[in-house]
Amino acid sequence: AKAQAKGLKIASVHPMFGPDVDLLAGRNILICDTGDAQVTAKAKALFEGTTAALVVLPLERHDQLMSYVLGLSHLSNLVFASALAQSGVAMEELARVASTTFNAQLAVTRPVAQENQELYYEIQAENAFTPELLKSLAERLGDYTHALKAKDRAAFRRMMTASRRSEEHTSEL
Repeated sequence: AKAQAKGLKIASVHPMFGPDVDLLAGRNILICDTGDAQVTAKAKALFEGTTAALVVLPLERHDQLMSYVLGLSHLSNLVFASALAQSGVAMEELARVASTTFNAQLAVTRPVAQENQELYYEIQAENAFTPELLKSLAERLGDYTHALKAKDRAAFRRMMTASRRSEEHTSEL
């Protein structure tokens, strides 16, 4: 905003993939609208000849969306990795008894745990929506903890049903 006030043309582009990606098919590139339609159109035009999915969104929505898309996904995988590391159970033993769900989660978690620690810290710590995300995550974990400790099958089922409704809505997008 300060740069724009001084007459500079500002565009914001956020590729939703890392530097090792060779093909853009199936990849998202976010074009954050900074309030200057002409600059936003120019930024979008840079990628229109690619196979990437171009998503234009208001700059003000970026951080909130990223708190879930990056923050929650990274954090949940880091917590999973940490719980495994602190469990005292050898990975070899877990691998011998692993389920398809465990293996799928581990396949996502391993590369996340190996990522750039400074970058991942900044994604978490510098996003103004992280406190809200952490509060929600703690509340949801508390809800499941309470239902399990109380052996409240109905509450557990209600939470799973609510999650399914969320997933059904997501798949419609």
